[in-house]
Amino acid sequence: MSKERFEIFGKIIKDNEEVPNLLDNYLATVRLNEFNEKIKDLQSQLDQANERLKDAIELPVKLGDTIYVVPSRTNYQINIINNKEEKNKVSEFVVDEIRYNKYGYSVVCYIDYIPFYFNYETAKGYCEHFNTEKFYGETWFTTREEAEKKLQELRGGE
Repeated sequence: MSKERFEIFGKIIKDNEEVPNLLDNYLATVRLNEFNEKIKDLQSQLDQANERLKDAIELPVKLGDTIYVVPSRTNYQINIINNKEEKNKVSEFVVDEIRYNKYGYSVVCYIDYIPFYFNYETAKGYCEHFNTEKFYGETWFTTREEAEKKLQELRGGE
């Protein structure tokens, strides 16, 4: 572009206040479109990864199954100390949700439409943590018999 044309083009831009706004809008639209395409690509990758993960993990339960929960060894002893031995029992819950994360899976059960989790650090029943894969066979089970056996073990084989 010749110097004259460049100066004329510059003068047109300076004289017309809408041109910079049009350029800004155009550039913003281009960036937004690029961003949206990246988001779609990432979502597609995430969806594919989730499908592979679902196929790769064989879960011991499915939605609607019943699980049986016993207190951890520590909670069992705390219940005795606090004269709350009635809490040392097998509790029954229905699996309402299964969540996946980088640590494995978590089983979520609802009580009165509120997600109920078992805090694996304090073992108190309230909305904080899940029945995680880590505790399958230790504090939660897929059959009442397994849970009763664990409870018997906690009682010292009584």
